[in-house]
Amino acid sequence: MTAGRVALAAAAAAALALVAAASAVAHRRQVEADLSPWPSAANAGPRGLAVAAAWLAATGRPAPVLSRPEDRPAAGAVLVLAAPRGALSPEHAEEVAAHAAAGGTVVWAVGPSPQPALERRLGPVRASAGSDLGARTAVALAPHPLFDGLALRTSGGDVASDAPGAVRAAGGRDFTAAVAFPVGRGEVVLLAGSDALENRHLAEAGNLSLWARLAARGPIALDERHLHAGASLPAAGTALAPLVLQALLAGAAFVLARGRRLGAVRPPPPPRGRTAREYLKALGALYRRARAEGELARSAWGRARRELE
Repeated sequence: MTAGRVALAAAAAAALALVAAASAVAHRRQVEADLSPWPSAANAGPRGLAVAAAWLAATGRPAPVLSRPEDRPAAGAVLVLAAPRGALSPEHAEEVAAHAAAGGTVVWAVGPSPQPALERRLGPVRASAGSDLGARTAVALAPHPLFDGLALRTSGGDVASDAPGAVRAAGGRDFTAAVAFPVGRGEVVLLAGSDALENRHLAEAGNLSLWARLAARGPIALDERHLHAGASLPAAGTALAPLVLQALLAGAAFVLARGRRLGAVRPPPPPRGRTAREYLKALGALYRRARAEGELARSAWGRARRELE
């Protein structure tokens, strides 16, 4: 490559890097702004828990958010684990199970990520997601103080547990929205997803009453330590990896297209001589440009008259 082409390729690579960096910053700011679609107290979007947290605070029952690894719920608190996106560590799972065994209530809204460490302590869990339309109503299926007389707006997801003493607490004829079972002196309540707790359905049916009944059991603590674990939130670089790879491939294709080619695309045409017609046409164009037509016409007319005489 020549020096000019090298400079052009370097400028193209710098522009691509600038675009990738700007996209990374924009993505990180978006994640920090709403944490959507994670059910978090910091997310005021449809799938967040910000409205419930604000309502609890406004009614004199503030719910602390456990965000650091060293945070712990108060004794006897209702620990809400809303659809964790990352697998809980064995230490975290042990703390959740120990809280229930000591007399606390654990509300585990099952999320999309498997929880092997938590299932080893609380028993295997089987769950399937429902529809995002949230068009199913769950009612009490067995006597339970949290669900008696309530109709919950849910997405129709299904949950089951093999834990000893597990009962279907709420749901419908063909789905189970909640399962409850004792652990030590406390209790674990499994929800088939966090939709009954989220902002989008909070004012529907008895969803807000469910929060009120949970708060009546003891102070609520929102366990969001899984959102701040290393493998929970997707890093901006990981999310932008396909974009960066595509930009690099485009830059490589541009550099190759501007590089030196090996040989001519087609052979040059063979040289040929000028015909008499082309010569006379060029000579006529030269006379016209020199404005010599009048003088040539007078000379030709005089020569013709002399020949006739």
